[in-house]
Formats: sequence, structure tokens, C-alpha cells
Amino acid sequence: MLKSFIEAILFTKSLDVRFVILEKYNSNKDNEFLYTFSEKVDLRFENKFQFLNRLIKDNMNGIAIYTAQDLILIKANETFIKYIPKPYSDKELVYGKSIKELRSNYVGSKIETLLLNVIQNNQSYYFIKKIQSMHGYENRYWDIEIIPIDEYGKVKYIVLMIDDVTERVLSRKHIQLKNEQLEAIFHCTDDFIEIFDKAGTSVMGQSFF
Repeated sequence: MLKSFIEAILFTKSLDVRFVILEKYNSNKDNEFLYTFSEKVDLRFENKFQFLNRLIKDNMNGIAIYTAQDLILIKANETFIKYIPKPYSDKELVYGKSIKELRSNYVGSKIETLLLNVIQNNQSYYFIKKIQSMHGYENRYWDIEIIPIDEYGKVKYIVLMIDDVTERVLSRKHIQLKNEQLEAIFHCTDDFIEIFDKAGTSVMGQSFF
């Protein structure tokens, strides 16, 4: 009886990922094969990375976990899934798919280059980016972090964290703009300017005489 095997990914009814060895036996009869599965128990994600599981369940930021080898999505929370373009709208439709399948413009994109660099260099990458349009979200600022998880020196998983920080960025920009306007007024007047807080206390004064 001939035998061959491959490593594969399966999902339980509750959509927990399982890494298995799929063995195929040829019984030497025409078109008759026997398949067996054996789980690699030591790779159960929920046991190895409990902190990440906690973050995913909290559902505060969008979090997704991909395999580094072929960038297959194995875990994500609802916040992240809502950022994935239609028709992928729930876990049943996205788990087990590669990022190429989920994002039509992935190949040749900047995010592809970033992910490859993170995997090759085993280094995290963080940035804030304004995206004009992303799956119904227009002119939003995104806080994005890409984190590699390695085993024995080789990157095994990629954690992608994404957060909509538009309000925070715009608030900071608004404050900065107001400060710049106020500073410009100071430099364009010969009068004495004094600023008071809500309690009537002087907080700043400047004279250009």
C-alpha cells in the first residue's frame, strides 16, 4: 500500500483552526484511496497565543492572523472582517482564504511589499495612513500594525492590526491648525494679547511693543 502525506489546515464547527497531517493511502485498486487525518496538537493556536485570543475577543481593534507561508487567513474578529470587501462578510466566507483571494488588488500593491518585508526580515512595521476609499469608508485615517510571530527563528504567522483613528488624527490636526493660526496672529499684531481659561485665569500674554 503506497502512502503520501501533506500538511493541511482544517476548521472546526466553531471555526477554530487545526493544523493536520493528511495521509493518503493507495490500496492498489482502481480509483480507491484511503485518507487519514492526524492533528498536530502542539500547534493549537488558542493554546499557544492566549493573549492574541483575548485581543481578538475584545473586538476593540481589527485583528487578523495569517499564515506566513501562504498568507491564509486563519483567525479574525468581527471588527476586521467588516473591513474586508464584499462578498466576504463573515468568518465562514473568509477563513481559509488567502489574502490574494480576499483583496483583488493585492498583487503588486504596497501592502504586498510590506508583508513580504516583514516576513523576510522578521520585524514589525507600524504606520498611520490616509486612504481615500476602502470598502465604503471614505477619507479615513488608519492605524496599521504588522507583527510577525516566529517559531525557531522562522516567521510562522503574521498578525495584522488595523484601527480607524480618523477622529483622533483630525482632532490633532485641528488643534495644530488653531495653534498655527494663533501664532500667526501674534506675529501680525502690535497690540498686547492675553488669553484666559474658562475660570478667567490668564494663561498667556504677549506684547510686541
